[in-house]
Amino acid sequence: MKIYSERNLPHIYPVGGTFFITFRLADSLPVNIIRELEFEYNEELTVITKNEKNISKRKVLIADLKKRKFGKYDHQLDSKPYGNCHMRDTAIAQIIYDKIMEYDKLYYNVISISIMPNHVHLLVDTSAQIDLKTGLPLKSYVQVNKWMNLIKGSTSRSINLHLGRTGKLWATESYDHYARDEAEVLRIREYIILNPVKAGLEIKFREMPYMYHGH
Repeated sequence: MKIYSERNLPHIYPVGGTFFITFRLADSLPVNIIRELEFEYNEELTVITKNEKNISKRKVLIADLKKRKFGKYDHQLDSKPYGNCHMRDTAIAQIIYDKIMEYDKLYYNVISISIMPNHVHLLVDTSAQIDLKTGLPLKSYVQVNKWMNLIKGSTSRSINLHLGRTGKLWATESYDHYARDEAEVLRIREYIILNPVKAGLEIKFREMPYMYHGH
């Protein structure tokens, strides 16, 4: 699990794995909040690294720290919407939804999508790129960072054109998590389903094109 920049992807991306990805608008968090969250994370990470000598325990503590970091980021995005929140415009949500679904069954199988006012949750499995006969990845296998760049790049151009604006639309950093078993996939799927409800958003955010649930 990692807060990442597309410049240093991939992190943990087993071929054919299931991944939870969250990406947000560039203006969705104030700079002071980002700095505060990063400072808190780095302070705790330093303590763990310094005090926990057992490598296995250290990995567990760091994984928990990263989960809590994501929780804080997502809480800010949900409870204190900041910036232009372009996805309140259904036409923009449709652009994002259509682009994600364009690659369904090609690069991944979509399990769940939740498009919030200023960020997007996406849960997919990449077994669509596995040869069913051999169980091996296709020669044309496209890694997560590649198709994420396609999604963000294409939607950025289309949304900017729709809004009559130019400049950066999406934040460079995103959040990714490799779901290791079916129980975790189900927990993440439930989290995605309930996210607009817990955020108190109007009913449209619980319907297409804002919300999708596959298999």
